[in-house]
Amino acid sequence: MFTSRSNGPRSVTKCPPNLWRWAVCLLSSTITLNAQGILWDLVRDFPDLAAAPTATNPNGVWSYGWKEFDGGAIGVLPIGTFHRSETLVYESGIIDWQDGGLGLGFGPADGGQVWKNVSGEMIHGIQPGEVSVNADYNRTSTIRFTAPTTGNYEISGAFGWGDGGNGTRSVFWNGTELWRAAGAGSFDFTGANQLVLGAGDTLDFTAWGHPGRYGNTPVLATVNLVSPVPEPQTYGVMAALGLAGFGIHRARRRPCASGKPPAA
Repeated sequence: MFTSRSNGPRSVTKCPPNLWRWAVCLLSSTITLNAQGILWDLVRDFPDLAAAPTATNPNGVWSYGWKEFDGGAIGVLPIGTFHRSETLVYESGIIDWQDGGLGLGFGPADGGQVWKNVSGEMIHGIQPGEVSVNADYNRTSTIRFTAPTTGNYEISGAFGWGDGGNGTRSVFWNGTELWRAAGAGSFDFTGANQLVLGAGDTLDFTAWGHPGRYGNTPVLATVNLVSPVPEPQTYGVMAALGLAGFGIHRARRRPCASGKPPAA
């Protein structure tokens, strides 16, 4: 035990560990994570040849399927229940999520199809590497994006002509239609029109209302998480670090075990 010059005992306080530097680093990491942007690209993320045998639906933030017409009526806005396709078919350069059934009598796959051309040539108006939504005979075909966290998102992309360019293409946010085009069209909600999505919010890229065959439509879609909104637990961590920093600051003003007087 260290003693004073008068040989009288004095209290000893251990120097606190260097937690301040650790706290600053952790806080800095938290801020950095919350500032990073994340980009999801439908074409890039869609399963390709190597992933086809083990592909899943949903595939991360993306789900492939179809939507019921509200009330079951053909031609009515497709804002009914979303169904994920359960069958993955690989044939002749196509990776195809399909099945479903509204019981409308148009065939075994009344729910439409979502597929990717992984061949080296055009198939049904879809270029190599493109993803298509197929909505023949008034079926619906939907690619759904589910927001993984709350934040500011930029959404951009386009529907192409495919093998017909007829029918309707729409983008829905939690069932509310944001954008529509008959035939081919581009959509862009970037910049000042970026969307604030909550965790679990959905964006549906849907083709519907095609009266006959040849309803294949290529779709491009990118979703960019520009700035996440910190979750409640993140605020808790930041508050805890603030309290830890205050405690360390007070501890540094007490005498250390070296016997040196506290800083003025």
